[in-house]
Order: sequence, then C-alpha cells, then structure tokens
Amino acid sequence: MKILPNYHNSNTCKSLVLFKVGGCEEVRLVKCDQEKITVSLEMIIQLIEEYKKKHKRAKRNALALNNSLEKGSTGLKAHKKRRLRWWRYEIFHKSEKAKWEIIKGINRSSEQVIKIVSYKTEYVRASLWESQLLKTMNHENIVTFLGHKMFRAMHHFHYEFLSGGTLEWAVIKGLPVDMAIQYFKQLMSGIEYLHKRSITVRNLQLKHLLLSRNNVLKITNFTEACYFHDPKGQEIMQQGQSAPIEYMAPETFGGNEYRAESAEIFTCGIILFAMLTSEFPWEKAQPECSNYDSFGSTDVWYLSPFSLTPYKTRQLLSLILHKVPTCRATLEYIKNDVLLSDLPRNWKTMQAETPLKKKKHKKIQPTLRYRSSELRQFPPPYQFVLRCMLASVNLTWMESFWAMLSLAAVLLGVATNFYTDLFTSMAMMARWFTHFYIVATFTSELALTLSVLRLTGFVMHDAKPVIILQDVLSFLRQPVGTMETPTSTPSPRLNEATIVLCCFLFFAQALRRFFESAFLSVYSDTKMNIFHYLLGIVHYVMVPCSILIEGPSLTSPSIEESEASDIISNTYFVGALNKLTLMQWFGVALFVWASLKQHECFRILSAMRRGYSGDVLTHLHGVPQGGWFDYVACPHFFFEIIIYISIWVCQNLTWNTWSFVVIFVTVNQMIAASITREWYIRKFPEVYPTNRMALIPYIF
Repeated sequence: MKILPNYHNSNTCKSLVLFKVGGCEEVRLVKCDQEKITVSLEMIIQLIEEYKKKHKRAKRNALALNNSLEKGSTGLKAHKKRRLRWWRYEIFHKSEKAKWEIIKGINRSSEQVIKIVSYKTEYVRASLWESQLLKTMNHENIVTFLGHKMFRAMHHFHYEFLSGGTLEWAVIKGLPVDMAIQYFKQLMSGIEYLHKRSITVRNLQLKHLLLSRNNVLKITNFTEACYFHDPKGQEIMQQGQSAPIEYMAPETFGGNEYRAESAEIFTCGIILFAMLTSEFPWEKAQPECSNYDSFGSTDVWYLSPFSLTPYKTRQLLSLILHKVPTCRATLEYIKNDVLLSDLPRNWKTMQAETPLKKKKHKKIQPTLRYRSSELRQFPPPYQFVLRCMLASVNLTWMESFWAMLSLAAVLLGVATNFYTDLFTSMAMMARWFTHFYIVATFTSELALTLSVLRLTGFVMHDAKPVIILQDVLSFLRQPVGTMETPTSTPSPRLNEATIVLCCFLFFAQALRRFFESAFLSVYSDTKMNIFHYLLGIVHYVMVPCSILIEGPSLTSPSIEESEASDIISNTYFVGALNKLTLMQWFGVALFVWASLKQHECFRILSAMRRGYSGDVLTHLHGVPQGGWFDYVACPHFFFEIIIYISIWVCQNLTWNTWSFVVIFVTVNQMIAASITREWYIRKFPEVYPTNRMALIPYIF
C-alpha cells in the first residue's frame, strides 16, 4: 500500500491510496489515518483517469479483473447509471480440475460463485457441456447458471451463490424426519423436470446437492450429465456411472446396459435413506454385501442401520430400492405417495442459519402449555409438579403409566407410616402373595406363546383377541396426548428373538416364584395392605405387555411360507439363537445367577420355620442369618432388582418401556426394604445387628 503523490487534500484529510489485493491493484479514497470511507464510483473513476494522465508509468492492470467481468459476462447485469463492479470475496474450494471463488458486488448487494477452469485441462470440456445444458434449464430445484467468459486463458463460469451449504453437512448433523422428506420431495421435483427433458445427472450424490438460504434444495454438477433419448425419441441405454459406489444401482455394475430413469430413482432412494439415518444402507448394491443381500425381507428392518428408519418410510424405501429395475417405484408413484403429501404446512417458513447473518431461533414447543420461564408465577410445589408433567410429554402412554406407578409406590410407602391405623383396617392375609405369581404365570405364558407364534409366523390374522391386544399395544406406544387410534404399528425397538428371550426369562421367574410361594415359603398371620395387593396384581399384568409392546406387530407374519420347513426342522430357532449378542448372553447368565441367589434366600427364610423333615414348626418371626442376610436385611429384594436389570441387559440396555419397569421395581423394593429393616430394629433391638444395611451391602 502507498499514497499516490499530488493527491492529498488537506481540507478533507483524504488521499488517493493504491492497494494491492490478491495480486491485483485497487485505488481507494481514504482518510489520512488510513480509515476507509464510502465514496461514489464516479469519483474514484475520475481520480484514476487524472492519475493516469500525470503518471504515464502507472500500472495499467488496476481494476483489470473487475472491468473485464463487466464487459464480457453475458449474465451479469449492469446498472443504468453506473457500472456494477465485482470483487473477489473468498476462495472456498480448490482442486486439480478447477477453483471455486465467491465474488460480491461492490455494494455487497449480490453474490455469485465463479468456477475458474484452465483451457489446458480436460475438465473444461465437461464444464462447457454443463454450461450449455444449464442455459436451457429454469427450475427452482436446479442451480441457476449466470454466464461464461474467457479471461487470461481461463474459463470463468458464474453460478448463483447458495449459502445453506451442502446437503452432506446437514445429513452429518442429523435431519428431522419432516425436513428430510421435504428435501426428498424437492429432489424428486428437480429429477422429474430433468427426466421430462431426457436428461440424467449420472453423478447424483449428497455433496452435489446444495441448500439455499431459505432451505430450497438445488441440484448441481451436470458435468457427467447426458441425454437418454435421441432426437427421434428412442431411448438410449446407459453404461457405467460416475457416482460413488454407495449410490450406484445394482444393474449399473459389470458394464451392463441399463435404463437411466430407474437407476437414478435408486440413487435418490439411497439419498433418502442417508437423510433419515445419517448412514448408507450398504457399501455397494451387490450380493456379496450382507446388508444388500438380506434387503427385501421383513427381518432386515430390525437390523442396523435399517432399524433407524421411521416406520412410515419403510414401504416407500422398499419400493425405491427394489433390486429389480422393472419393479422399482416410478416418479409418478413417488409423486402421489401419501408420505410426501403429509407435511407440516409451516415447514417452508423455517429459515436456515447462514454464515453472513446468524439468527437465534427460539425453540418452539407447541405441545407444551407452559414454558419453563412461565412456571415462576406458580408456588414452588406446583412448579415441581408442572415440570414433571412437561418432562413427561415425550413419553409414551405405557412409559407414563410406569412413571405414575412409581410415584404411587412412593406415596403409598409414605402414607403407610402416617396412617397406620387406616391401612391396618384395610388389610389382607400375607399368604395371598401367591395370587401375584398365579397371575404372573398366566400372563407371561400368554406373552411367551404369542411371541413364539410371531417368531414362527403362525399368528392368525383373523384372531379377534390378538387384533384387540395389538390395537391396545399400538395405542400405548403413542406419545402422551395422542388420543386417536394409530393407523399403523409404531416402529419396533426390539427384534423378535429378543422379545421371545425376555418373555421366556420372565415366565421362568414367575414359575419359580409361584413354586416358592406355594410350596416353600411359610407365611405368618401378618397382613398386607389392600393397596399393596392391587399394586402387585397390576404390576404382573402389565409387565408382559411392556415386553410385547416393544416388538413387531402380532398380526403380521415375519417369514414366508417357504420357510415353514426350516421351522419344523428347528433350523429357524437355531438361526434366531445365533442372532443373540454377547451382551444378551451376559444378561442370561446374570439372570441365572440372581435367580439362584434369590432361591437360596427363600430357602434360608423357610428353614427358620420348618424342621429337618420339612414340617412347619412355628410361625414366629426371627432374625435370619447366613448367606447375604449377613450383609443386608432383604437380599431377596436386592436380587429381585438384579433379575429385572438382567432382562434389561438382554434388551441391550435400550431405553424403552422396560427401563421404567426397572425404575418402578427399584423404587418399590427400596421402600419395602427400608420399612422391613426398621421393623427388625424395633422388634429385635438387642439381637439385630445395626450395621446391617437394608438392601445394598455397605451402601443402602
């Protein structure tokens, strides 16, 4: 930078300064303290002309790039009164083929992207072919081409500037389902426009789909595009593809000829799958890839990454990604699909954040009646209740049921201490505990039977009780606040083999506890509260339902009729066992260990009232000794919690309805163990060791 001589005005403290920016020179009018000011373009041009007259050796390339852009660009519009000048703003990508730059108007009112390609490279032919194609296109979902010119042996191609970035970055961050479907709808609109003009992109991928400031998807990069109909209207079969291997249709491999329309629809299906799951379904669409080989069966939707797809999109994905091109969904079918028409009306009003002007968007939660900041107007006790209600909005009806049941157990435990006389008058015999396990054995056996029938595909579609049960389970899987009957079964969180395993473990637990309660335990004449009795009955009725609710529908078969012979020969069950993970086998081992330890505790309690011959000698209470009773007052309660946790481990610790069952059992057993320990201390103050905890050794 240097101040030009004889161009300093002492009255206005302004000077004409020569700047060197990016290899070219610019003349600007600034103050003496080097602070830039705004000045009209006519004044700068006049000063430059005067400077050239007095200084013949002035460099002639000042503003050369800007002047060339004004005179040569066919798509750049000039103002009537003054010429519109451009200056380079940022080089945002550079490769061996070309260089991409962002240019802005001198008043920053408009932006463009310029692709600079050397005439010596082979890529210039593809770029010129792309420019010829884009000149004939005018669609909201296809990038706008603004012009082309030559400057210093370099081709300059001008495009509109899209500030939303690539769709690839949006997919990596994660897209909501409605937004992904809306982007897919815009993509198919652009593909339909191209196919009507017999143009196929041949290089369609996520990084070539750009987003505008208003969340409008644009298809770019037509360097590999071609026509798939000749001037006479006859179809031209394609061969090979330029897209990455993950996007390629199965018929494009091996140098085979294929129809361009069906192959491009398959690529659009891969893009939709990636937008929904942030993953590709397979490495390549060939039989040696296990994911692709198993695609088409119903079991594949329970495997990763297919299990991440929303349930309502699976039918459309199955048709778009069909292995046979003639059976693949057409543009007309996709356009009329219910999924693409069922979108929120206000989606287009959502604005994307741009690097130029970031806006802080408030998180709108229309399902909440009160915001967190508005809760301060309520007293503190009501604030706590309202916050719990707001937190439970995203829970399902079944999860909310177990949460409320846990709260009821806490309130019941507190009320028992304060209203002892009232609850004593509404008491029942303690030996009625056996009723719990009679109910548990019946419900768990029913759930196990239904899950096994579902696994083997023998469920009757016309069975009225099964249909009613499935409708109830589907309703309980809906979010809180949804009172309408669901039109489709929610997406399952667990596969069929896991459901059968969990039902079998709970059935084994119920059967063992029934045997211990009916034939091993010796109950005294003590009584239990009627509310505890009802709470236990409800618990053992709903636990099997909490397992079935996470699996696939009970009214749809999971296998084809051709697989019936495999079921008869037990090979299907062996395959189901092979699908169990290492964590699930660990859960089975934990279940067996906890069951044996709990049975040992009940044998110790039974031995306190029975003789060596097994006859009942007394009904009096005592302080149990031996085993885990030396560490805690109620080890059988502790192992009850471990048993429920082991079933949760068999579900791969998935946060689902069973996690709320574990919370309820833990809360209930902690309250019962605490009450039992206090009773032991009051009943046997001199004998009972005070250092013995209630439930967890050395902790609680």
